[in-house]
Order: sequence, then structure tokens, then C-alpha cells
Amino acid sequence: QKLNSEKESSEALRTESVKLRKEYDEFKLSYEKEKNNLEDTLKECQENLKESAKKFEAFQDVESSKIQIESELRSSFNANGVLKMEIESLEKELQITMEKIPNLELKINEQLENQEIAFEREKSKMQNELIQAEKNLAEKEKEIKNFQIQA
Repeated sequence: QKLNSEKESSEALRTESVKLRKEYDEFKLSYEKEKNNLEDTLKECQENLKESAKKFEAFQDVESSKIQIESELRSSFNANGVLKMEIESLEKELQITMEKIPNLELKINEQLENQEIAFEREKSKMQNELIQAEKNLAEKEKEIKNFQIQA
């Protein structure tokens, strides 16, 4: 009877060990998916930054064109004022865009770091639980062997 009880206990530990391994694997897969999503978002932000840099270069070209246009339109003060307002609006819009991208990159990097830390903690916890379960299983199997030897 004790042998059957020990075997049942051992089987329960095996089942728990398999369950913990499955949970660990599912968590790891989920983490990898989330990490990949965040890395994709970071790549997208980096591409947006490159696009903004191109726009900034285009803006610099516009700025040089502005000087030429201003010299040609000195006689037309109203048209010149409108052009200046549009350029200032573009400058502000570009500045806002340029300011947002680094902040977004920082947030994504922080999120990635935080998730990696959380993953490592959860991984360590699950590994410790798995090790403990395997130790318990080994002890139970040892007890069963000793019991069998005594019997």
C-alpha cells in the first residue's frame, strides 16, 4: 500500500514537472512573440526616423529655395509673408516629428528591457520550481527503491 502511495506521489510529481515545463515553454514562446513585435515596432520607428531625415534634407532644400524666392518676390510682400508662415509651419511640424521619434524609441527600449527582466525572473522562478520538482521526484524514486529493497 505504501509502495502504491509512493508511486502515485511520484507520478503526481512527474505530472507537475511536465505541467511546469509546458507552462515555461508557453511563457517563453509568448515572450519571444512580444519581443519580436516590439523589435518590429522599433524597426518601424527607425524607418520613420530615416524618412524624417529625408524630409529634413528636403526641408533644407526648401530653405535654400526660400532665399531665392524671397529675392524674386520682394515686390510682393503679401505672398512672401504667406510663404514664410508655411515654412515656419513645416519647420514646427518637422521639429515635433523629430522630437517624438527618439522618445518613442526610448519607450520601446525600456519596454523591451522591462520585459526581458520580467522574463528572466519568471524563467528563473520556473527553472527553480522545475529543479525542485525534479529533486522531489528523485527523492520519491529513491524512497521507492529503498522500500522495494527492504520489501
